Formats: sequence, structure tokens, C-alpha cells
Amino acid sequence: MNGQTHLRQIVKRTGEIAPFSPEKIEQAIFKAMRASGVPNRKEARRLCSEVVASLEKTAPNRRRTSNRCRTPSNRRCTVAAISRC
Repeated sequence: MNGQTHLRQIVKRTGEIAPFSPEKIEQAIFKAMRASGVPNRKEARRLCSEVVASLEKTAPNRRRTSNRCRTPSNRRCTVAAISRC
């Protein structure tokens, strides 16, 4: 992801605070696409931008937790987006 984000930190499931990395989200999306047989780096980048924009809207001034990114609704949205590729 090339754009800037004001998200700075994430709280991992272990409680560890780590830097927020949109690139990790992009990599995870690309790996899921590759596993489903439709790898598309450009589409992974676009979907990552959508995910980051959604996170920024929901709580722009809070630290993100990794579990929030793994909610069933987020997974459904990601699967739906990947299936459109």
C-alpha cells in the first residue's frame, strides 16, 4: 500500500503493542488470493486500501487490535471481495 495512514499501532492478541503495517494486511490478502488460485497483487493492494480506510473510519484515534481485523464480518467482506477478482 503506497498511501499514508494515521494509524500507528496495533495491539496483538498477546497484548504486545506493535507498529501498524498495512503491508502485512496486503500480504495476507495476497496469500489468500494465491491459495484460492487467483493471485492478483494489484487487487490485493486495492483491497488493502479499502480495509485501512474502513479501520480509519471506525476508530481513527484508537489503537487497533489484531482481533478486530479477524471478525466474521470482516472475513466475509474479504472473501466476497476476493471472489469478485
